[in-house]
Amino acid sequence: MKLQGNISILKNARWSLLARVLNVVLKAIAVIYLARLLGPNEFGIFTLILTAAALITVFIDLGISPATARFLAEEKWNNRKILLSSFTILLGVYFTIAGLLLLFGGHLFNLINAAVLDDFSVYLILLIFFQVKHQFFKKCYEGLKRVDLSSKVSLVFDWTPWGLALIFVLIFNATANYAVLGKLAGSILILIGLGIPLWKIINDRQFNITRSFPGYFKIFSYALPMLVTAISFYIYTHSDILIIQGFLGETEVGIYGVAVRLLETLHVPAAAIGSAVAAYFVTVRNNEPENLDKLYYDTTNWTLFIFFPLSVGLAVTAKDLIPFLFGHEYSAAGIIAIIYTPMLLAKSLSATYSLALDYMGYAKQRAIAISISAALNIGLNFIMIPRYGIIGAAVTTQITYLPLVLWYSVMIQRLTNSNNAVLLKKVLPILISGITMGLVVFTVNHFTEQHILTLIFIGIIVYLVSAYSSGAFKISEVKKLLNKQ
Repeated sequence: MKLQGNISILKNARWSLLARVLNVVLKAIAVIYLARLLGPNEFGIFTLILTAAALITVFIDLGISPATARFLAEEKWNNRKILLSSFTILLGVYFTIAGLLLLFGGHLFNLINAAVLDDFSVYLILLIFFQVKHQFFKKCYEGLKRVDLSSKVSLVFDWTPWGLALIFVLIFNATANYAVLGKLAGSILILIGLGIPLWKIINDRQFNITRSFPGYFKIFSYALPMLVTAISFYIYTHSDILIIQGFLGETEVGIYGVAVRLLETLHVPAAAIGSAVAAYFVTVRNNEPENLDKLYYDTTNWTLFIFFPLSVGLAVTAKDLIPFLFGHEYSAAGIIAIIYTPMLLAKSLSATYSLALDYMGYAKQRAIAISISAALNIGLNFIMIPRYGIIGAAVTTQITYLPLVLWYSVMIQRLTNSNNAVLLKKVLPILISGITMGLVVFTVNHFTEQHILTLIFIGIIVYLVSAYSSGAFKISEVKKLLNKQ
C-alpha cells in the first residue's frame, strides 16, 4: 500500500465517512424528536433498555467479533472456517444467556432499581440478538478491509433503527414500548443488509491460505484480552446510566441520556475514520514501516481537524443548544454536555488508537489499562452520583477516561516512532483555528445574545476561514478527496 499524504487516509475512509455522517444527521434528528415526544421519564426508560442491551451484548460476544476481525486481517487462515466457528460460538452463548435472562432477569433488574426492564424482557432479548450479529458482521468487514462495502450498506440501512423508532412513536404512541419496537424493526433490516454482501464476499473470494483453521483455543486466546477490553469499555460508558437509575430514577436517566446520546452521535465520524484506517497500521508496519509515522500523523491530523472545533463549539454553545434541540425540560443536560467535551475530543482519537493497538498485538496491555480505568470509574460513580447527581457522573467519566487515552497516545507514538514536535507542527494550525472560533462565538454570544443557529453558522465560517488562512487545509486537497478516481 502506497501512502499518498493526508488525502490517502480520507480516501480509504470516504465511504465510511459518508455513511456515518449521514447517520449522524438522521440519528440526531431522531434522538431530538424522540426525546421531545417521549419526555424525560419515557426517554429515560428507552435509554435504560438500550444501555442494558449494550452491556449484555458484550458478555455474549466474549471478544469473538474483534478477534475474528484480527484473524481476517492477518490473511493466513481459511476465512470461511473462521466465520463459521465464530458464528457458532456466538449463537451458543446467546441462547444460554437469553435463557438465563428469562429465568432470572427479574431478580437482576430489581437489584439496580430497574424493575421496569422486566416488562421489556422479550424485547431486550431480541434487541441483544440483533446487536450481537450486527457487531459481528461489522467486524468481519473491518478484518476483510471492506469497510467501503459495509459503509455503502450503512448508507441505505443505518438510519432505520432510530428512524423507525421515531416513526413508530409518531404513528402509534409516545411510549418507550413503541420506540423499542421501531429499534427492533430497523435492526432486522440492517442485519439483512450486511449479511447478504458478506456471504457473497466469502463465497466469491479466492483465498491464499497458509493455514486452514486456527482452532477454538486460538480463537479464545485472541478473544480474551479483547473481551476484557470490551467489557471494561461498556461498563465504563454505560455503568453510570445504571447507577443513576439505581440512585436517582428514570427521569434523571432521561436528562443525562440526551447529553450522552448527543455526544455518541457526534462521535460517529471518528468511528468511521478509526474502523477504516486502524487495520492499515498492521499492513504498513509489515510492508512499509518507514511510513508508519506518516500514517499516524495523517490520521491524527484529520481527526483533530473535525473534532477539535466540534468540541470547542459544543463547550461554548451547549447551554443554549440543549434546550433548543430537546426542550427546556432537558436544560440540566447542558452542563453535562459541557463537562463531556474533553471526552468527545479524546474519544475521537481513541477510535483509531485503540483499534490500531489491538491489531498490532497490544490487546492484552490495552485490556489491563482499560480495566483499571473502568474499575476506578465505577468506584468513583458510587461516591459522586449520590452526592452530586448527574454532574458527578459526568465529572467521574472525564477524570478516569482522559488518562487512558493519554496512555493510548503514548503507546501509539512509540510503536510508530513518531515525533511530538512534528505532530505539533502539523496540528498547530487546527488548534489555533479552533480556539479562534471558540473565542469569537463566545464573544458574540456574550455581547449580542444571538440565536443558537446564528452562532453555529458564525462558528463554522470563522473556523473554515481561519483554517484555510493558516494552512490547516487546502482547496486542492478537498477537490482530490471528492474526486472518485
